[in-house]
Amino acid sequence: MVSSEFINAINENNELRVHIILKDSLLVDKSFRQFNEMVEYADRHNYNVWKNGDDPSPLILSEKAVDRDVLNEELTMLVDDFTHERVRRIQAIIKKLYTPVQPQVKKDSYQGKTNHEMDYKTIQRASRGIREKVNQSKENGIWLTEDILIIGEYAKQIEEATNHILKGD
Repeated sequence: MVSSEFINAINENNELRVHIILKDSLLVDKSFRQFNEMVEYADRHNYNVWKNGDDPSPLILSEKAVDRDVLNEELTMLVDDFTHERVRRIQAIIKKLYTPVQPQVKKDSYQGKTNHEMDYKTIQRASRGIREKVNQSKENGIWLTEDILIIGEYAKQIEEATNHILKGD
């Protein structure tokens, strides 16, 4: 939903206020729907929210390079350097910091289940987790090290469950 405050900032051609409202929306709505709606609104009203120019900072984020301090620094820089690259980087940092990791399935959780019910659920859950991480990376245009490691963990869970089914245990 586009707020009246944002509409007024667009109508007044107040670039600083537009950028601050957009920046704040990234933290308020971590799905970034509100941000996308506001950018689309601005586009429909022929208001360009983006600055031109290349962002010299690298887009690949290492596991150790991402924390709340880095996020705060990026958000501060965003107001004056409102580029696609910086927004994508901030979205990736927010997802990394605020997206919960699926709990690991314990190896002994198969006991007591018939017809491999737990195996099939493990495969479904891990497949869903892989799809989510791949889609996040596609949306952001960034492959985070942590996401790749999580995908590997999901793959191991699928492999264990399929081996268990094939053995007929």
